[in-house]
Amino acid sequence: MAKENMNAKEAQSEIKGQFPNKDEIICKDCAFRDKTVVRIGNKKIPVGVTKGFCKKYQGPPKDNGKPHNILFGIEICEHYQKEE
Repeated sequence: MAKENMNAKEAQSEIKGQFPNKDEIICKDCAFRDKTVVRIGNKKIPVGVTKGFCKKYQGPPKDNGKPHNILFGIEICEHYQKEE
């Protein structure tokens, strides 16, 4: 079907987002992670670990934050240090 013959809904493509998994990311127990948590009822959700910044990747002007390969578990972070 030609695009000019589609209605507005058919012409739109689905947008799908991909986010780091808080349970699988290497940062989840790193000493340098962002320790921000969200509390919902009795549950604490660690949201800081999925952010693109931490004590080692502080953002501009020093760097651009964590590389995507670290956020998505493709590479192990060179700064990773397990929190004791």
